[in-house]
Amino acid sequence: MSATVTLVYTINATGQRTPTQLAALMDSVNVPIPPDALTLLAVSVTSDISAASGTQAVRTIVLDAASAAFLEQFPNDQESPFAGLLTDAIASYVNAPVIETYPAYAP
Repeated sequence: MSATVTLVYTINATGQRTPTQLAALMDSVNVPIPPDALTLLAVSVTSDISAASGTQAVRTIVLDAASAAFLEQFPNDQESPFAGLLTDAIASYVNAPVIETYPAYAP
């Protein structure tokens, strides 16, 4: 069985920083997913990509959420445990507002 949760964070490039600069600032090296969160949620990172897109910087994270431990913890709601996971951390590090797309679970 394969199941994923996709997290998307977007920053609109305004001011003096370009989308490419913002994408570099918000990447997994600068704003990693806390290892404790991955352990507690019983998920692992499948991909974590930051890129410039038009006038925006976008970070897309795909988590493997197929573990029995994850599904036992969250049998009815597999999305809300991830809401806001990195929003504040990215905004604080980059010093810019972050738009978070609500997490998407795909069984």
